[in-house]
Formats: sequence, C-alpha cells, structure tokens
Amino acid sequence: MVPREPDPDQSDKRILGIIPARGGSKRIPRKNLLCLGGKPLIAYAIEAAKRSNFLGRTILSTEDPEIRSVALELGAEVPFVRPAELSSDASLTVDVVLHALGEIEPTEGREYDYVCVLEPTAPLRTTQDIDSALSMLLSADADSIIGLTPVDYVNPARLRVIRENRVYLFAPQVWRDGWQQQALEQVYKPAGGLFACRRDTIVHGGSLHGKTQCGYIFPPERGVDIDTFFDLAFAEFLISRRVVG
Repeated sequence: MVPREPDPDQSDKRILGIIPARGGSKRIPRKNLLCLGGKPLIAYAIEAAKRSNFLGRTILSTEDPEIRSVALELGAEVPFVRPAELSSDASLTVDVVLHALGEIEPTEGREYDYVCVLEPTAPLRTTQDIDSALSMLLSADADSIIGLTPVDYVNPARLRVIRENRVYLFAPQVWRDGWQQQALEQVYKPAGGLFACRRDTIVHGGSLHGKTQCGYIFPPERGVDIDTFFDLAFAEFLISRRVVG
C-alpha cells in the first residue's frame, strides 16, 4: 500500500514515535535483545521508524542499561531513563507514553499533535506500514488507529470453554450449530505492534484508543507478534525464507 498524502491542513502535524522496550519479560527472558535474523529484536522497530516520512522524532523508552546501550549503538535516541515503577508487568503503555511526553515536550518547548507507539515485538512491520497507518489516521475523523490482522481459521464464535468437565460454546449467542465459517463476520486481532492516537486522547482521556478508532490491516506474514518462542521461530522462518523483509 502506498501511503496517501495527509490532508493539506494536517501536513504540519507533529508526530512523536515511541518505542517502549523494558528489560523484563516472563515468557521470553530478555526478549527485546534476542537475536532475530542476525540482529537484536529492537533493531527492527528502530530501523523502520528512522525511515518514516511521518514521524518527526522517535525515542526509545527503557529502564534497562543494556537495552539503552544497544539502542544507542543502533542509532536510536534514548533521552531519558524510564522509572522502574513504569517497567513492571503491570505497567500500562498509556502511562509509559505520558511519561515520555512529560520528558520530551518541556525540552522542546511545544506539544506534539499525535503519538505513535511501535512495540519492538512486531519486527516484521515495515516503514510503509507505519506511514500508511499514520496517513490513514491523519485523513480520518478518528481519535486513534490500531494495527490489526485477520483471524481466518479460529473465529472466537467457534471457541469452546470447559466447565466442570463439560464443553460449552464460548459465545453461544453468536454461533449456531449448522452454520458455516463463511456466515460469520470477519474478525481481527491486534497485530503489528502499532498504535497511534491524538495527543489529547492520551493526555486528557487517559487512553490510547479514544472513542473512535480506525484499523490498519496487516497481512498475516507481517502481523506476527513475538510473545512466545514459537512466535520467534516463526518470524525467523519467515525472514529466512524471504517471505518478508
């Protein structure tokens, strides 16, 4: 997809890119520094952001000295150290973004209009994806945009739960016996590690989503999120077979 030019009255909007990369990770220890395709995972987000035509400035937020050192070697900007209380498993991304804005905007003397969050765990997301999504947001009457990828084979309406050794439909109000998969509405899952929203939605609404949201659709091969070792192996497979990248 070729990025569309933003509306003329949106062309001067200031967009801050934020790469949140904390040191802790339960399922995959030190995940953000793991080697994928010959380079650390954080390298993919840094490289894609640096090539963007829409991001006015991109910073990496971390509390971890090793991640900071590697990020600086990769050419990232790491202008502050994230507090430990914003780096736990329970920390919210919106609070990390608010902290970053509080550190960056006073030094620049002016506010940003939009914020784009690029999770390092989506290494197959491209610069073109970033710019296309931001172009969509700038052209839309919406508070935010989220990266999505289609769920084609396991529609939530067909999922089951087990209660007291009995199987029940997870969403009996949606699924009916005898229906075919094609009868169900297309559903999507968050993917590509991309969120972007208006600054006011974060600062005054305390949310990365707001009331209205658009979706940027990633193809399955670029919508991989690294959450398990299986995801990591699958991403390595896609890169090695030149399916992406």
